[in-house]
Amino acid sequence: MHCHGTGGFGISSRNSVLHLLSRASPLLVVDICRPVKKRPDSPARRISVYVLGFATGPIVWAPFSEVKGRRPPMLLDMMGFALFEFGVAVARDIQTIIICRYFGVFGSSSITLVAAVLPDFYTGRARGLRLIIYVITVFSGTFLGPYVGGLTVMNSSLGWRWTQHICGILGGALTLSLVLLLDESYGPDVQANKAVALRRRTGNWALHSRHEELQVNLSEIVQTYLARPLKMLVLDPIVLFLGIFLAFVYGLLYLFLTAYPIVFQQICGFNPGVGGLPYLSVMVGQFLDAFAMILYQPWFHRKVKVNNGKATPEWHLAVSIPGAVAFSVGLFWFGWSGYRADISWIAPTMSGMVFGFGMSAVLLPPLIYLAKVYGK
Repeated sequence: MHCHGTGGFGISSRNSVLHLLSRASPLLVVDICRPVKKRPDSPARRISVYVLGFATGPIVWAPFSEVKGRRPPMLLDMMGFALFEFGVAVARDIQTIIICRYFGVFGSSSITLVAAVLPDFYTGRARGLRLIIYVITVFSGTFLGPYVGGLTVMNSSLGWRWTQHICGILGGALTLSLVLLLDESYGPDVQANKAVALRRRTGNWALHSRHEELQVNLSEIVQTYLARPLKMLVLDPIVLFLGIFLAFVYGLLYLFLTAYPIVFQQICGFNPGVGGLPYLSVMVGQFLDAFAMILYQPWFHRKVKVNNGKATPEWHLAVSIPGAVAFSVGLFWFGWSGYRADISWIAPTMSGMVFGFGMSAVLLPPLIYLAKVYGK
């Protein structure tokens, strides 16, 4: 039986798995390269390849979801993610690992489609709370991954390949759960399915939904779903500057992930397992941001009520103002306290809490703002 609330659960749990051990393996390149008899590859290169694949995903999944609905791309995406994780696990050379990591394009649909799926299921206050839960799951996986991966690598009976095996197994389990529980949520496709059921029930084959009558060709897909977003990126100053800003923040997030093993394992001398624990301080900062956003909701809805039920998109950016300050402070704090062994490990660890709050606060509200401005 399909469940109405599975959409929010599905994309949240998928993102938690996608970001969990998939964030661990790029940081364990020495352990990965040793069994395949190659000199250690650059962590930045492997992370860049994975992010490049993730960035390719929206070009595929966004038009797919508008033509065929939300369910098919999410199922295909999750299945592909699980298969390529197993591909990394059994790889015999670094080239195969890098190629399979590029196909992180499988795994990006839940990030691409979250702005579409959550409004399909939820409205108003319920949607805001689900977005907060979504962000928590995404970043929880990101910062739990290195810790879980480090403990897995330290276990001599498992090794680095099991970071990928575990992720593939979880991906397969989530694929099965989505097949059994996830309903189609895209309005036109829901109507098309109802029309099909009515034709079978009544025998009236003249019943069709408008979506079934659409004739979509390659030229229309290119113009509507590929050319239009690129035009907006280049010609619309709001999209252009917010895109540059978010890309900069996202890039700093991955640099932060790459720097943690250097600071806590090479400088402080922690093993891979203990060296992953400081990531948890970033999670604490993320939870503080979620708490701040929950506290912000009553004020936001009071302003909407006073404004005759209409919300101004800029109101969503209020949390990003202190978040931007905290983000910069966290980076400076980490840089100034993490480069010397005679400075206690607690100093760079505490900086992660400030960084986590700021990162979460500056990433989510601009996305909500863009969705509100261009939603129609």
